[in-house]
Amino acid sequence: MAQPAEESKAMQSVVFQSKYRVIKSVGKGSFGEAVLVRSKADGKRYIAKAIESAAMSSKEKRDVQNEIKILAAVNHPNIVRYLEHFEDGTLIFIVMEYADGGDLSARIKDAKKQETPKPFEPKLAMFWFLQICMAMKYLHDNHILHRDLKTANVFLTSKNVVKLGDFGISTVLQNTMACAKTVCGTPYYFSPELCQSKPYNNKSDVWALGIIFYEVLTLTRPFNAKTLKDLIRKIVVGQYEPIPATVPVEMRTLCASLLQINPAMRPSINRILDSSYVQTTLKTFSAELEDQAQKDKQEFDTKKSAEPPKTVPVQQAPPQQQVAAAAPQPSLRDQMAALRGMNRDDMRAAVSQAHPTAPATTAQHVSHSHPDVDDDGSHIDQKRAIALQSKAMVGAKFDGPEEFGDGPSDSAPQDEQITMANGQTIAASKVRGILEAEMGSALLNKAVEYVSDMMSGAHAPSNVEIQRELNALVGAKFAHHSNAITKLAVWEGKVL
Repeated sequence: MAQPAEESKAMQSVVFQSKYRVIKSVGKGSFGEAVLVRSKADGKRYIAKAIESAAMSSKEKRDVQNEIKILAAVNHPNIVRYLEHFEDGTLIFIVMEYADGGDLSARIKDAKKQETPKPFEPKLAMFWFLQICMAMKYLHDNHILHRDLKTANVFLTSKNVVKLGDFGISTVLQNTMACAKTVCGTPYYFSPELCQSKPYNNKSDVWALGIIFYEVLTLTRPFNAKTLKDLIRKIVVGQYEPIPATVPVEMRTLCASLLQINPAMRPSINRILDSSYVQTTLKTFSAELEDQAQKDKQEFDTKKSAEPPKTVPVQQAPPQQQVAAAAPQPSLRDQMAALRGMNRDDMRAAVSQAHPTAPATTAQHVSHSHPDVDDDGSHIDQKRAIALQSKAMVGAKFDGPEEFGDGPSDSAPQDEQITMANGQTIAASKVRGILEAEMGSALLNKAVEYVSDMMSGAHAPSNVEIQRELNALVGAKFAHHSNAITKLAVWEGKVL
């Protein structure tokens, strides 16, 4: 199974050190430690994550490579940009764009810490919301589900450009279905159909968008409970506090439409963008972005003109390290369309031909003298691109299926599966018996109860923090079962 790489091992990688220098750790996520680094090649800041592949099965390694190919193909100003990936032994490094304004979860927490907590201005809330919608439209138009939308995965730049990120468990339809029948994501953002073990589809992504929008408007989550079971019950019946009347009625109505219990009544992302209120807002949004981009350009030019010229030494790579120019690649839409028409074996063969395995990376000296670059003006082009896209959406006809995903939202509940520490996938209903036989019922009950309490608390820790505490609770002997215990707790919260 994929494991977070040990930070010390990852950061001591010769290949990694030849390319980047570490600035600081910025948190832990599904991939492990997220580290802010600076490139020795261009002086810019990026986020680097490392995956330990030693314990992966062949299928899991293929799945990781496919996910990386999806990341590389995605190209939208409101989605965190993939830079590169490389391997060093059993370590797989993924380097992504850095959003220097933190994430939406942190912004909400900061707002709540004020002496008199005050929700964000409606104008700013819609500014963020529309950018998330544009990122989701791009993904859904290309049949990509995010599967883990939450405020912690909505990143911001210092210029308020939204960057949707962390596609650790996103899946292209008709490709790998590794997460389709497993518990993925964060319980607070579970849709009613997911709580009922029904297939995940684009309407579940829209539900999560509704949770995010509610949090931005109120600084609180719509669904909170003392136990995981009570949390899931509230989600299934749609029991949440109304949004205060101080929020414009159009925004309250929009949020309520995203939190419709019946997914058939919940709008797709295209229907959201086609709604009269959003269409009206898009007109103002695009004009304001154009103005912002113009002002940002003037400020950037003024700042640059005041700086002394910098001389950057150019270092030519040895001839044997020169890379031939890549052949033009088909668009993401064309790639996805071609893959959808193939069976699994043909798909894998096509992916291998389209993305041949790169030769092993050889550590090479990269000049350390490139000046640091904290602002390259890229936000200006990004805002202009977003303004153009939003302008084109005004009055446009939106095509695409109303619903797509792992199965229809009105499907019968699925028999959920849980992957054990040995990589074997077991029916969720049988997992308790297997773990009890090894751990004993008393310790397992204590562990499951702990996870349930942590996941439903008002200030729930991250999944990584829960795993760390759970490891300490069950001890080193059973720590390898922590992931299965967590998923068992969620599953039992749904069905018992």
